[in-house]
Amino acid sequence: MTILEKPHVSIYQNLVAKGYPESPPFNADEQYPEYPFKDKEYIDLTNTVYHAVRESLNLLDLDADNKTTSAWNPLKKIVKPNDIVIIKPNAVWDINVNKSESVFASITHGSVIRAIIDYVYIALEGRGKIIIADAPLAHSNFENWKTITGVQSIVDLYQKELNFNIEVIDLRKVIIPWDHNRNFAPSHLRYEHQGDPLGYCEVDLGQLSEFSVFSKKDIQLLYGSDYDRQTTIQYHSNHHHRYYVSKTILSSNVIISIPKLKVHSKVGVTLNIKGMVGTQGDKNYIPHHRIGSPSHGGDEYPDSEFIQNSLNRYRMWLICNLLGRKNNMLDKLFIPLNAVYQYSQCILNKMQKNNCHILGGSWFGNDTAWRMALDLTRIVLYCDSEGKICEKSQRNFFSVIDGIIAGEGEGPLSPTAKNCGVIIAGFNPIYVDASGSRLMGFDPQKIKMINEGNQRIWLNINNIRFSEIQINSNIPQYKSLFKDEKNTYLKFKPACGWINHIEITEEKKRNSIE
Repeated sequence: MTILEKPHVSIYQNLVAKGYPESPPFNADEQYPEYPFKDKEYIDLTNTVYHAVRESLNLLDLDADNKTTSAWNPLKKIVKPNDIVIIKPNAVWDINVNKSESVFASITHGSVIRAIIDYVYIALEGRGKIIIADAPLAHSNFENWKTITGVQSIVDLYQKELNFNIEVIDLRKVIIPWDHNRNFAPSHLRYEHQGDPLGYCEVDLGQLSEFSVFSKKDIQLLYGSDYDRQTTIQYHSNHHHRYYVSKTILSSNVIISIPKLKVHSKVGVTLNIKGMVGTQGDKNYIPHHRIGSPSHGGDEYPDSEFIQNSLNRYRMWLICNLLGRKNNMLDKLFIPLNAVYQYSQCILNKMQKNNCHILGGSWFGNDTAWRMALDLTRIVLYCDSEGKICEKSQRNFFSVIDGIIAGEGEGPLSPTAKNCGVIIAGFNPIYVDASGSRLMGFDPQKIKMINEGNQRIWLNINNIRFSEIQINSNIPQYKSLFKDEKNTYLKFKPACGWINHIEITEEKKRNSIE
């Protein structure tokens, strides 16, 4: 059985302490037999996260013969000496847009990263590479991210005490500073970033892409991550479906994904599959939605009354025709014209008593974003170092989801912190994501990214049903995660565009979740 075929998922929950330790580099809470710093005085009694990560590995019964000894090496069948191992966190932005909430409702905490690094180092036996890599939002301050997460302190510890170099790579090729006063990113301030030191590979999925079923009209409506729509359309025209993938990612032997347990306004939940966006150097290769409402072929927002639809179209016109030009004068013109839009929208919201105005594909009707997430997952798993899609997986995959403090509500950029004390671990992104979404109180069949992913034989290799995922947990009720169809478990609040469209309902709708 290959790594991807294993339908095992562990869920460890600390019911007492649900917060993060405050002091990087987040040393272990006790001298575990296998701890690589056992001869050093590197212990943090407040770090309950280390124990939670350790137990999530233990629940998977990894290296069971040695689990009480100094020889315990839980990742030894995933990571081999001399491997290049990518630690892929969720580093989306170094701030929470909701300033009253913790940034760690949105991004992976360094204490989870540190614990996994220790076990990767053990598996490498000191030989090989550990690279922490992600492509956060174009507006993010990567140096600040390294500081607030404690990642830099972890790197310094390994260099000082073990003479082992851990690389930290910002995979972005383009940086677009955010104007916090005016709440937009001036297009003329963008600049080229060094990005991946190995460069990038343009991978064309062609007919293997989830977008291969799109018509020419669908393609013409695509919107990526930047103001310039035409480049996104170009990358997905004439039966080509191209992505701009980090060569560091493609050169690796192992990907260890450490996403956040968090809702997402465009695809329902973030987790592993959506997190593969962070492997891209230029996110304008990635379609996020199609402009307009369904009656006009789009999925940017639902069909509404004439005035609302007109305002929505006006906003998109401003973005494409002013900010899309990358011109300083047009950026300045955008400010007053956008103020007209915001004032008009505010009045309309009050008149309609609307607390959930949907824009940017941030709703359950988005039929675009889940497709790019599955495309990117396929590339990460099956693309070789030269950019060719192969029949067999090209690198091992392992996931550890940070749900110590999770994010609900308006994720991914403005979530509300939810203290859960949870770590979820597993071998296949679809099984782990299905388990994570169900634990959140959602129905994975209602999340296209997960439900469609489970129907792809390259991802769900053994074609198993959700109910056949094997859950191991220290919480007895979690073992019945897919059998108890009424339980809402952690009861996350979805993003406003998904309310009443993703949750497990109290009524019994089917005999079992499959």
